[in-house]
Amino acid sequence: MENKSNQGQTDTNCCTVNSGTRVVLTCSGASNLGQVANAMSIRLQHCGMAQMSCLAAIAADLPKFKNSVKKADEVLLIDGCNIACGQKVLEQAGINQYRYFVASDLLPELKKEHRYDQIETEVNNLWPSFIELL
Repeated sequence: MENKSNQGQTDTNCCTVNSGTRVVLTCSGASNLGQVANAMSIRLQHCGMAQMSCLAAIAADLPKFKNSVKKADEVLLIDGCNIACGQKVLEQAGINQYRYFVASDLLPELKKEHRYDQIETEVNNLWPSFIELL
């Protein structure tokens, strides 16, 4: 939910609207942590803070995606866990300028498991600390 009258101000329910081009990439792994990371990216896009791009397309070496990420003013990468799949993809693609976040580091009580019924609650718990870092 973008609020034009609050540009540059933080809305605790949503976000700060960024005036530059910010791209967010996410490793949306098969565990709950990957799904939390993906949900964070969706929320960033929904709030108008970033435009999602496709990490798999970068791994597949698709020039259109790599070029758009390289041209962005700011790139955010969210990995769900410390296996760091997203970080490895960007390194192999030669994309070295990005801000890096690991969901399980930001909210240590998040444990990797194959449960998906708490994703929204986990995102809501993680969101305030994540927004402070932006």
